[in-house]
Amino acid sequence: MGSIKFVIGPAGSGKSTFIQCAFPQYSVVDLFDFQKQIDTPCYSVDAIENSYLQTRDALASAVQSGKNVVLEHTLLRAIRRPMYVEAVRSFTDEPIDIYVMQPTREDFARFRKQRQLPPGDEEMAFLERPDKTEGFRAVYLVRPIVMLEDIPKDAACLLRPTISKYSIFQL
Repeated sequence: MGSIKFVIGPAGSGKSTFIQCAFPQYSVVDLFDFQKQIDTPCYSVDAIENSYLQTRDALASAVQSGKNVVLEHTLLRAIRRPMYVEAVRSFTDEPIDIYVMQPTREDFARFRKQRQLPPGDEEMAFLERPDKTEGFRAVYLVRPIVMLEDIPKDAACLLRPTISKYSIFQL
């Protein structure tokens, strides 16, 4: 079986960039990929629930195939996490590590502005920090350390820090 990681945090907190830097060879199961398929301007509760179920099923499939996999999801509330842990556990007892994105308030505001998202202070406030009792082997807090002068002008993405530009703390 492969290695299993969860990377969580509000939209615009740096999850995708962190995954590209820290886990470039992993298969990524991203909630947003399923939510992009919702073709209404206003998400319904049913559509959101369906995207969660599709994400869970894709995670289970990736785990079952033995891949190294990262789940990229907001998972702000603890109540939403068990369905994904259980999906993994239905195929393996491999440990699950969870990484919680915690950018500074200034970086978070800049990341959201770059993605044309509204300010997200309330989303960061809703984040319930996970712990090992939820079924995780380890819980890590990740703070991007962004040095804008280090980003090449012709970078293919908005921010391309190296993994050395993250502070990672295990709880």
